[in-house]
Amino acid sequence: KKFISAKKVACETPGCEKLELVSFHSTSKGLIGECGRRGGYMEMHSICPAVHAQLYKLACAGLCSGVAGQVMTSLMVKPPLPGDDSHELFCQEENSIFQSLVRRSAALVKGLNEIPGITCQPAEGAMY
Repeated sequence: KKFISAKKVACETPGCEKLELVSFHSTSKGLIGECGRRGGYMEMHSICPAVHAQLYKLACAGLCSGVAGQVMTSLMVKPPLPGDDSHELFCQEENSIFQSLVRRSAALVKGLNEIPGITCQPAEGAMY
């Protein structure tokens, strides 16, 4: 299925033009799924400038993720492009991870549906 951004839908909804939205994304919760690799980012959309400044100051006072976490975040937001030496391998590994998540999700749904009184629909998005 095509990805549909909640931010895009919200921003295009009449009456939500001034919607304040904060989004977080981390390498351990994304498709990369590298548990223990601490890295990610926060996006602030239409946030009051005074609040934005305070959140920025708070974030700057915290510790930065290690090199491994920064590398993972960089790969998450800017993966290898077609023609890059590592693009083919990256795509193979990404597809392998995705297919593994699909298999585990299907096994979980199957197992839950085998329990009397429980029904479960297949996941169409993130599964934690």
